[in-house]
Amino acid sequence: MNRHSTFRGYPMVGGRVRPLLIGGTAIFAMMLGTAGMGVATAAADTVIATVPVGAFPSGVAITPDGSRAYVTNSNNGTVDVIDTAGNTVIATVPVEDSPSWVAVTSDGSRAYVTNSFDDSVSVIDTADNTVIETVKVRDNPFLVAITPDGSRAYVTNRNDE
Repeated sequence: MNRHSTFRGYPMVGGRVRPLLIGGTAIFAMMLGTAGMGVATAAADTVIATVPVGAFPSGVAITPDGSRAYVTNSNNGTVDVIDTAGNTVIATVPVEDSPSWVAVTSDGSRAYVTNSFDDSVSVIDTADNTVIETVKVRDNPFLVAITPDGSRAYVTNRNDE
């Protein structure tokens, strides 16, 4: 099996790279400003806030209206929900083992979270930030994408052959 060179030197657990965590809480740097360029340009050249989140944040998705950010925390099996107006965590949603990536539907009603070590996808109802379903998938799901009409979620599986 080929290992990507960026994984060399990292501790391995069950053939997978164990993420390293320095300190108790990671800081998720978000809200990159447009530095006076206007909203349409989206030039991200200034950090305007940092928000403390859970352990080893790895994925982030923004709701279509921009009011919430969903951040996966791989080391503690949670997703933090950030109110982007106040740059604060307003909810922490427990999911399964090692959440990696998150995608939000185009209507903003659901967030889909891949749980790499549990081989599942958690479906979060964004109205009340609760898990409404957990779907078993194949080996080590990582990325997830939602069709524009919200009818399907596509998931990559890193260990499938």
